[in-house]
This record gives sequence, C-alpha cells and structure tokens, in this order.
Amino acid sequence: MEQTKIHETNETSANSNGGQKVDKEKILAYVILGFLGLTSFGFGGPQYSYILSAVGFLLAIAVLAFIPYQASKNENKALLYYAIPLGIFTLFSSFSKFHLDGQFSSISSGLINVFGIVAFFVLGFMARKMKYLSLKGILYAVLLGLALLSLISMIASLAEYGFFYAARYKGMVYYYDGISYPIDGEYTMLFGFNIAAVSLRYGLQYSFLLAASLVALLFVSPQEDKALFITIASCGGLGLLSLIFVPYLAGLLLLIPVYAVGVILRFVKIPQTTPKWEKITAWAGLGVIGVLVLIVMINGIADIKALNSGALGRIFNNGRYLMPINEMIQAMFWKQGAPSKKRTLI
Repeated sequence: MEQTKIHETNETSANSNGGQKVDKEKILAYVILGFLGLTSFGFGGPQYSYILSAVGFLLAIAVLAFIPYQASKNENKALLYYAIPLGIFTLFSSFSKFHLDGQFSSISSGLINVFGIVAFFVLGFMARKMKYLSLKGILYAVLLGLALLSLISMIASLAEYGFFYAARYKGMVYYYDGISYPIDGEYTMLFGFNIAAVSLRYGLQYSFLLAASLVALLFVSPQEDKALFITIASCGGLGLLSLIFVPYLAGLLLLIPVYAVGVILRFVKIPQTTPKWEKITAWAGLGVIGVLVLIVMINGIADIKALNSGALGRIFNNGRYLMPINEMIQAMFWKQGAPSKKRTLI
C-alpha cells in the first residue's frame, strides 16, 4: 500500500514537472506570436525598430535555451546555403552608407540590426521544432498585424483625401512650405506613432501583400478550416479595398500575375517529375536574371553612362522600376548630402 502511494506520488510529480515544461513552451510560443504581430504592425516605426530587434534577439536565446535541437548533416548544409545570402544582406542593410546616414542610425544601431536579422532567422528555423507554434498561428499573427496597420492607414488616407482621390485629383498638386506635392502620388499612413504622408508605392505595400494573400483561399477549405478561411478573406479583402479606394493601379495590375499563378497551381495538373527541357529552361532563365541583377548592381554603384542613355537606358534606368533601385544602390555605397528639412514623401 505504501509502495503504491510512493509510486503515485512520483508519477504525479513527474506529470507535474512535464506539465510545467509544456506550459513554458506554450507561453514562449504565444509571446513569439504576439511579437510577430507587433513586427508586422510596424510597432514604433523605424525610430524604435532597434527595440524589436533586441526583443527578437532575447526570444531567439530563449528558444535555443528551452527547445532541444540536434542538426543533421543535411540541415547544416541547408543552414549554410541560407546563411551566405543572409549574411550579405545583413551587412549591406546594417552598415551601408544608406543605413548609417539615416536620422536614427549609427554603428551601434547597425550592430543591433545584425542581431535582429539573425534572431528572426533563428526564430523562423526553430519554429518547426516548437510544439505550440504552427504555420497557421504565424499566419494569423502576420495577417492581423498587417491588417491593423492597413486599416488605420486606409482610414487616415480616406479622411485626408476621400474615396478614389488618385483618379479625382489626378495631375493636381497642393503646396506645403512653398513646395508642390502631387495629390495622386501621396498616401497617408501610420508611420511609427505618427500619421505621415508617404508615396503610394511605400504606403500601399502592406495592402498589396494582404490582397495577394487572397490567392490562398484557393487552397483553404471553408468547411475544414473556417477560422483560417475567414481570416484570410477578411484581411486580404481589406488590403484589396485599400488598393481600390485610392485607386493604386500599379498594385492592382501586379495582382493579376499573382492570382494567375495561384489559379494555375490550383487547377492545372503539374507532372511529378520535371522534364529535362524545363530544367534547362529554368536554369537558363535564372542565369539571365542573375546577369541582369549583376548589371543593375554595377550600374547602381558605378553609374555607367552607356547603361543610362539610349535604348539601354530605357531598360536599366527606366523611371518607373529601375531608377529607384539604382538610387538605393548608390545610397548604400556613396555618402549622401545633409538631410533636407523639407516635407518629403517616403
């Protein structure tokens, strides 16, 4: 009788300890989801992004401390393949002239940015090892964060200009401190803790991502997962309405190929084994794209005259797409002038 009691007590204690461990993992999973939601919402804006980087780094340490993990050879190889482009991106985004010349940037903030990017990589990689952290939960956090940001920005923009203002006021300008600004190229959004005037391309990028997520409805059954279906439909519909109410034609046009690819993947039968000609075509296409990206990078750094005039100029320095990219690349490598006090579009 006594032995039975001791056995029951030990079993209860073991269950209690096991439950405590599971609870810690569950709490950590909920904290990560809340953190991802705040990050998607852009909490604090660029001025306080270092706080999110620091919190992400602490969460990454917590995940590595609480979640057991043993890497296989294949996983180590995959980590290395991902780490190389990630390292290049981290260095350029943290210590480039563009970043260090910013209003809130310094060497210390660059280091914090490095830790933040690495932390997000660790969180993403370890998420599949966490019992209570699923892809569905991450989707909820990201979609709701983006949707809240888009909703506030859409209300602010419509309160400022009204519905369909880009079409109604096309070609019209307003003046601020003696400087003219085109109404049809401006959007009002939540930028950190303030409402700011930004360009359509910048302000509606989050709405575009939400609208693009609507393609996922082709692969989600409302009968099997009603909550996920409603979440994607609501958040994606909000993003689409934000684009329509401006209207932002460039974003709406870019949605067409996104939806087209979704329809093809959903309804067209794709063979299990890839034909040889498709592999050759794919590698050739990647090679051409790689060469073009290299030329764009070189042109952005060196500002080659032959690539910025005539027929080549229309390809590598066109005003709609590649000119902004060239300007960003130049800003990474060459020191910019003193920041203007004028009101500018982001």
